Amino acid sequence: MANDNARPISIRLIKLKDVLPLRRLHLSLDENERFYYNPFSFNFIRITFTLLAVALTSEILRMTRIVCPKVAFLAVVALEESTRQYAGFNFLLLQRNAMGYKGELGIIVVRGFRELGVASQLMEEIVILARKAGINTIKLGVMEDNIAAKRLYAKFGFETIGREKVKTKGKYYYKSNMKLELGEP
Repeated sequence: MANDNARPISIRLIKLKDVLPLRRLHLSLDENERFYYNPFSFNFIRITFTLLAVALTSEILRMTRIVCPKVAFLAVVALEESTRQYAGFNFLLLQRNAMGYKGELGIIVVRGFRELGVASQLMEEIVILARKAGINTIKLGVMEDNIAAKRLYAKFGFETIGREKVKTKGKYYYKSNMKLELGEP
């Protein structure tokens, strides 16, 4: 389905120069967005150092083209081509175990870029990079009422593997746990 509002978006690996703008992006999320997307604590210093770790690890992976650490990050950003404005961010926390590598996914698309296909572009790129990096499985958790996100993940082949009750700010919610098997590298 073509979108008349589509704007040219480029997707690339995160770089060190992305840390401060992405930190501002994280800090600009409203309470509802934080509820749905919270891979990092929203403490100013913790976000900065976490994003630095993400950027450095991605730079190392880009340069070496292999996954060697026991735990690492792989991350991509989406930029509007004409303005270079950040449209989104997608990351995988890579963990090595006896069965190979698995990745835990997080994604966010900036308000003005939602429903324009940016999330699909980010997902496509991170799945390609995960396969190249030798990741066997990608896992994620998504709030059950986040229908758009669940639809996106299903489109890429994620399957629901469980459901859990989580408590946030004194209220209980249900979260679906999903995974995508990428197979042997």
